[in-house]
Amino acid sequence: MGMVFQLSNLWPHLSVTENVAIAVRKVRGLPAREAKELALEMLAKVHMTHRVHDEPTSALDPELGA
Repeated sequence: MGMVFQLSNLWPHLSVTENVAIAVRKVRGLPAREAKELALEMLAKVHMTHRVHDEPTSALDPELGA
C-alpha cells in the first residue's frame, strides 16, 4: 500500500526537506545532519529539488501561497 500526497509538505509546519528527513530520522535512527543529506538525495531522485528551500509558512502569504 502506498500514499500519494497532493501537497509537497505532509506536515505544514515543516519544510519539504524536514518532512522527508523526519521519517528517515524516526525509521532509521539517523542523526539530523545525515537525515537531511539523505532527504536531499531522495528529493533529487523524484525531481523535487526546486522545493528544497520552501518555507513552511509560505502558504500563509496570499501572494506566495499556491
